[in-house]
Amino acid sequence: MHRRVDPFDRRRVLAHLTERGQEYWRRLDRAVRAGRPTLGDGDDLLRSLLGRLAATLEGAAHV
Repeated sequence: MHRRVDPFDRRRVLAHLTERGQEYWRRLDRAVRAGRPTLGDGDDLLRSLLGRLAATLEGAAHV
């Protein structure tokens, strides 16, 4: 993980994954997704909400 002071707000510290950390994250993500049960046809709302949550978390991981 790389850390540096935010140039706009010196009270904050910005943290970014290194290439090694990103690879670990990808392996972990694949393992979790592989072990996750599939949803049935009646689970459209749950599928939609989980998709929104995943998109939000992915966006937060890249900030």
